[in-house]
Amino acid sequence: MMEITKILKTSWFGPWLVAAVCVLVLTPAMPQKAAATAVEYAVMLALIIVVSITAIDELSQNPAALNALITQFQAAAAGAALANTDGNRPKEIGGLGKTIGLAEALMGLTSPCNTCDTLRTQLQQIIGIAAFLKGQALGVASTCNPDGVIEDGEQCDPLIQPNGGCPILTVPSFCNARCQCEISP
Repeated sequence: MMEITKILKTSWFGPWLVAAVCVLVLTPAMPQKAAATAVEYAVMLALIIVVSITAIDELSQNPAALNALITQFQAAAAGAALANTDGNRPKEIGGLGKTIGLAEALMGLTSPCNTCDTLRTQLQQIIGIAAFLKGQALGVASTCNPDGVIEDGEQCDPLIQPNGGCPILTVPSFCNARCQCEISP
């Protein structure tokens, strides 16, 4: 036993081996639906971090307001993820709604920006993931199913790049959480 501990502590692959064993042991114990939702929340939170960094670089007209908006954006998404873990559906739905609203507000801030296509694409993905998670949390069938395909009853799909499949207009538009094309404010 002492030799195994020594190998795990001194070898470069020791921490990786421990992490792999933990994942293999804990993943089967977690319900599959919860594991899938946890992955979707992780993807959304990672995208929000990327968007935060990109937004600070590209939207520097009012740094104090932008910083406050991004802080609320991150907190809303993290709060929704935590509420999901705790099983608090009303708080999760509220947090996802706030996340969607803040993503749409950031989308509006990108309208005068000519170099913000990547940022708009990332925000579109966040809106799509959050809308999908909100639909799951509500447990209702919706006419909006963010899955990358425009279906009956949908004008667009938030997961389609670059703008949800909305028509290219002279003014920027995006696909909102209700699968409707909306002109950026």
